[in-house]
Amino acid sequence: MIGSTPVPRQARSSTGRHRGLLGTGLLASMALLLGAGLSGCNEGQARTIEQDNGDRWPATLRVAYTPSSEDPEGRMTQYRELAGYLGDQLGIEVDLVRSSSYGPTIEAMRAHKIDFASGGPFSYIIASHKAGAEVLISRGKRDGSFGAYSTVIATSPDTGIRSIDDMRKGAAELTFAFVDPASSSGHLVPRGYLESIGLNPEKSFKQVVFAQNHPNTIMTAVSAKADVAAISRSALDRFIERGRIKADELVILWESDPIPSSPWYVRAELPDSLKLAVQQAFVRMEQQQPALLETFRQRVRDPDMVFLASDDTLFDPLRQIALGLDTMNLLN
Repeated sequence: MIGSTPVPRQARSSTGRHRGLLGTGLLASMALLLGAGLSGCNEGQARTIEQDNGDRWPATLRVAYTPSSEDPEGRMTQYRELAGYLGDQLGIEVDLVRSSSYGPTIEAMRAHKIDFASGGPFSYIIASHKAGAEVLISRGKRDGSFGAYSTVIATSPDTGIRSIDDMRKGAAELTFAFVDPASSSGHLVPRGYLESIGLNPEKSFKQVVFAQNHPNTIMTAVSAKADVAAISRSALDRFIERGRIKADELVILWESDPIPSSPWYVRAELPDSLKLAVQQAFVRMEQQQPALLETFRQRVRDPDMVFLASDDTLFDPLRQIALGLDTMNLLN
């Protein structure tokens, strides 16, 4: 276990714990943060599941937490409330472990330093391939359909690029910005599209850069520090709605087909009964803690959003893109 000695649930304050990931390579060193609300306990269901199945649950469920560059305080509050809710539903400690991005989260799960995380669909595919992760939950709607989003390739009007054909013709003189290597909308899907029109990003463009998150990538494109960029459409829409940029500050050159929404996934070695209990806690959030679910609905701007039990096959189309790329083997 990383960090301080665990404190019994009944003796803990409402601030709980918050820990950082520490390691080498892709595992970045990160600062300690204040913790998640873990007061209260409703252990009956968790103990029944544990006794019926004979599973030995860990004393603590470690949940990866990635701060939001758009709304850091709101994201912190949301995850504190989520940790408190899961702790109450499961009857065990829930710690938030701070991570900077998809890569460190995946590496930490592979090193058994975190147990549960949310990330883009491609980050889940990588985690399942490299860390044996299993998907538990995806965002969906009350009618049982799963959520989706899209990505765009965009440029500043100042570049003079008005179409994909313009981009292709001038590629040798252009800088292309992706988001994160493990991002679906910010890397995998646009890379697959570029290949489909005959462009090898590293060879066809003057330079390829990774801006690390969608807000950075948006501003990189708006300022023309990168000539063309891959951006999540929902992130771009939020920027415009909040007045961070104006709609006419970017020209959309291409938009993808729907991409499965970001899932929550778990370390495979955890007891099956614990995985089921976590999954059920999310599925039942609308009945058990509707105020918490409302914070997720507001973040994705969908009043009909619920959490649904997910299945690995939902991500097969993206997995096929990753396996079929000629320019990069993204699963190695």
